[in-house]
Amino acid sequence: MKTAMRVSAALLLSVFLCLLLSGTCFADSAVVQPYAGGIRIPQNVTDIEEEAFYGCTGVLYAEIPEGVKRIGPRAFADSTIEVLTLPASLESIADDAFENVPVKELSVPAGSYAESWCVGHGLLSAPASDFTYSIKDGACVIQKYNGSAEGVKIPAYIEGCPVTTIYPMSFAQNTTLVSVSFPDTVTKIGMQAFSGCTKLRSVYIPESVETIGYNAFLNCSSLCTVTLPAAQLAGMNGSFAGSVANVETVRVLGTLTEIPAQAFYGFQKLASFEIPDTVTAIGNGAFMGCHSLTDVAIPDGVITIGRDAFRECGSLSSISIPDSVTSIGEAAFENCLSLSSITFPASVTEVPNYCFYSCPALESVNLPDTVTSIGTQVFAYCDELTAFRFPAGVTAVGDSVFYHCDGLESVSVPAGVTSMSSSAFLECPNLAEIRVDAENPAYRDIDGALYDKDAAHIVLCPGGWTGAFEIPAGVVSINDGAFSSCKKLTAVSIPDTVTTIGIMAFSGSGLRSVTLPDSVRSLGLKAFASCKSLSSALLSSSLTEIPSWAFSQCASLESVVIPDSVRKIESNAFSYCVGLRAVSIPTSVTEIGMDAFIGCAALESVVIPNSVTVLGSSAFEKCSGLTSLILPDSLEEFDYFTFSECTGLKTLTIPEGFVRIDNSAFAGCTALETLNLPASVKYIDDSAFKDAPLSVINAPKGSYAEEWANGYLGQSSAD
Repeated sequence: MKTAMRVSAALLLSVFLCLLLSGTCFADSAVVQPYAGGIRIPQNVTDIEEEAFYGCTGVLYAEIPEGVKRIGPRAFADSTIEVLTLPASLESIADDAFENVPVKELSVPAGSYAESWCVGHGLLSAPASDFTYSIKDGACVIQKYNGSAEGVKIPAYIEGCPVTTIYPMSFAQNTTLVSVSFPDTVTKIGMQAFSGCTKLRSVYIPESVETIGYNAFLNCSSLCTVTLPAAQLAGMNGSFAGSVANVETVRVLGTLTEIPAQAFYGFQKLASFEIPDTVTAIGNGAFMGCHSLTDVAIPDGVITIGRDAFRECGSLSSISIPDSVTSIGEAAFENCLSLSSITFPASVTEVPNYCFYSCPALESVNLPDTVTSIGTQVFAYCDELTAFRFPAGVTAVGDSVFYHCDGLESVSVPAGVTSMSSSAFLECPNLAEIRVDAENPAYRDIDGALYDKDAAHIVLCPGGWTGAFEIPAGVVSINDGAFSSCKKLTAVSIPDTVTTIGIMAFSGSGLRSVTLPDSVRSLGLKAFASCKSLSSALLSSSLTEIPSWAFSQCASLESVVIPDSVRKIESNAFSYCVGLRAVSIPTSVTEIGMDAFIGCAALESVVIPNSVTVLGSSAFEKCSGLTSLILPDSLEEFDYFTFSECTGLKTLTIPEGFVRIDNSAFAGCTALETLNLPASVKYIDDSAFKDAPLSVINAPKGSYAEEWANGYLGQSSAD
């Protein structure tokens, strides 16, 4: 008497051992015997359970004997079985039991449940009667599929003629199709042939296929497994548009020498891909947006890794680059959110721009001494990077290399670095020290800060500096951005040897007050911009201009005295200093630039001296606290929006000499009731006083101003 048995997933390990040892495996008294790379299941087995032989990639044959009644979910899925024998005794086969199995030869009893299941699930070729087709010049063209099977295996021959072409739209909008495979007679799949097959999960395309039409598999949103020829990999994003987001497995047939540009772009569920040893190049954006990709082994033989190759592979945790690689493209690993370590080979001499931009988990970087250049923002936003040693071969460090590396604490600069961008360590709030090799000919460190070799220029104060900083006597310039990342800096002592303060030198720092010695003759753009805690600033009497954005958005700045050496206040010089209550403009000033004081909401009074001949557009726009305004007689016109939205201004007197009041100059001055106009005015724009509730307008009799006033007040009454 035979005992009914089950083959379970637990048996799989024993099966592998049998295959490896070419012996016999015993499990629950059942014997699974390997033969010639296959599996023969014994007679007393009745059930093959879920995933029993799932993923058996070394198995080419499977013989299932009479007596087996049920085959469970994914029992043989993702195996490499090419020859399969099924019995008449089968009563139940799970829909996905043979999913992604490349069966080429199938033995099944005629008229059995197994035969019906195999036809419906694509293991047996669909009958010719399921197709509309045409035959020309001895070749068959499939024009339309008329069946309803979930799995379709397209026949190799119909009426003795090879099936060579799948016509455009032939399977389009088929909502029952789950899998499809093609015979090796097919050479062409037409445009949109399978578009809108929303349940299609598996596609097998043989090497014989030379052309896959545009959008052939458009919007097949359930697609999870694709097998296709190496030559067709480059066109996947065109032929599978809207279908790749759920693809988990891609198998490539034939010899692959290059991963084409954007081959797997947007394959969000692709967890792994084995790059063949024959590949020498990984193209631009090849794996870009593969969010589930956790592991990639780059084989020895790959020479180039293209731009954006692994960009936004958010699950990729580590990667090793072989010695064969000589070139890596920009942003190759940008936004790899889980990448924690990287090792570069000695064959690479350049770390390109943005290579590891926004890799917040990156803790360890091993760069060989053969690297000579590190590009722009290579490690920007790498928050877990705490220490970095530049390779000995590096000679140049690019812009913002470590921008916003919040965890970076120390940096070692070797002797060979002779060029370093002023923004290399911008916004590194915990950087405590920069150490320079004593043999370096261009730089030195003093108390953890970076200077040029002669200590005549301070290049960078580390962003983690806390408290006051004393610049040594002898320093003549404060370089661009030197203190811009020092949020915890409270005060700075500037010696009277300093003549130049660079662009953004203290921008965004924690400075509370600053005194510029009279030796300072030049102040860079945005030199103190966004110093939120800066409440007082004493300026050098040697300055001739306040540059653009010099004190922009210094919210705590309450008053400023502009020295009488200054001739020009540039655009946005004090824009949005919302705490600024008073400003003294000396008679030396001839020009006040566009937006110079825009948004200074606390500014109460302004006296513009007669020396000013140019007043830029929006110069005092949105100064909502302004109640007193004295204008010079040296000006001839108001530019656009000059004093618009000064909602505290109630009375305005425009002196003799003004000729023109332009578009929206006082628009939005919602408290302005009294206006005194001179006889010199020849033009007032219709929007000049828009929304101003003027009730009294004084103007000389017979003047243009009187005519305009009568018209304005008459219009207001009519309104």
